[in-house]
Amino acid sequence: ANAPVFRGAGGAAATMELVKMPPAGNKAALALLQQLVLSSCSGGNDEDLTSALELLLLSSTTIEVRADVLKAVTGCLRESHRTRAAFRYDDIKD
Repeated sequence: ANAPVFRGAGGAAATMELVKMPPAGNKAALALLQQLVLSSCSGGNDEDLTSALELLLLSSTTIEVRADVLKAVTGCLRESHRTRAAFRYDDIKD
């Protein structure tokens, strides 16, 4: 219920920037990222999942951060059928 307001205030973009921090500082941001992905997939908006996956492609993202993002995304995929469906749909669109 609060996720759309959080996104509207620029919170999702700020979270993506926080995730890029060194691994010791990004644990809370990763947990928030997971909740955004889970809430966006239940609401029909898969932009947060796409943004999380795009973090993996940035050359400035360290290997440790990439591993943490992968763990967060796989946790979302394990937890939610809708997230898995959104992931498959993203894969087909590209």
